[in-house]
Amino acid sequence: MDRSGDLIVRHWVYSARPRGAFGGNSGAAVERRGDLVVKRVVPLDGWMGRATRDELGRSARLWLDGQMARLPVQLDTAIQRVEPDGDGYWIHMRDISEYLIGEERRIGPDELYAVLGAAAGMHREFHGEDVASATRIEDFLAIASPATTARELDEPDLAPKQLPAGWDAFAQATPDEIAAAGAALLDDPAPLAKALVRDGLTLIHGDLRDDNLGVLGNDVFLIDWDLAAMGTPAVELVWFMLEDAWRIDVPREEIVAQGFAAEGSMLDDRGLALGAVAGLCTFGWLLGHSAVVHPDPAERAWAADELAFWAPYARAGIETL
Repeated sequence: MDRSGDLIVRHWVYSARPRGAFGGNSGAAVERRGDLVVKRVVPLDGWMGRATRDELGRSARLWLDGQMARLPVQLDTAIQRVEPDGDGYWIHMRDISEYLIGEERRIGPDELYAVLGAAAGMHREFHGEDVASATRIEDFLAIASPATTARELDEPDLAPKQLPAGWDAFAQATPDEIAAAGAALLDDPAPLAKALVRDGLTLIHGDLRDDNLGVLGNDVFLIDWDLAAMGTPAVELVWFMLEDAWRIDVPREEIVAQGFAAEGSMLDDRGLALGAVAGLCTFGWLLGHSAVVHPDPAERAWAADELAFWAPYARAGIETL
């Protein structure tokens, strides 16, 4: 809510039935069974599952189809077994809660090195291979699109109802040419998808961030693979930075440099620029919302800093399309 004296200038209201907010599988049941944490996933459940056309039960299929067995030795999903159950699956996992970064912890330089190295190992393993259960890149880029909002109007999740206001705020907080290009790509992500494909796609986790990450020495735990996608290392890196750069004890420029070092020939300047465009297509609405709508000055300052950092990269990426 914005006020000018005693006058309310703007008032934002979002309506949704009371069930999950941001979760990719918002109706997922999670429970403890003995020493294991067990999660039930259902294809096409939750707004992100529908947006990414998760018709197979992605988290379960990656295990059942053998992709998770091929992950780098230092990358652990904590999954012990997957059991079909009616229209879904039960995923049985070790309890790794003590290692998860979560909402409060900061990420130190050694942990950053481990995370980027583990992700790069996965990207190398699957480069050029099409993983059938992974999100198609066009669907990944359109997660936050107007089509998602239209589809989710009568569904229970809150986030899709916030998208239009978030994108309006993004247009206010971003240079006109970036906002216009972003809006066009949300309506039709094909040009960006085609540009990303030219570098060759690989399997990415798709939601690399604090709540899904744990680190113990050189070992990295990575859970909740509902958004796993065919993408590029840059798409993964930018998503990770937009989610977590603020909590990492390393400047953004150094995180980018470490990303280049970890990925080697799989990441270059062009790829990073396109990854920045992809990041703004998927995350820009939330940055805009935080920069313009959020009542906390610290949150607004964070979002403004993120937009300022990524704008030159995004502009360069847009020029290549």
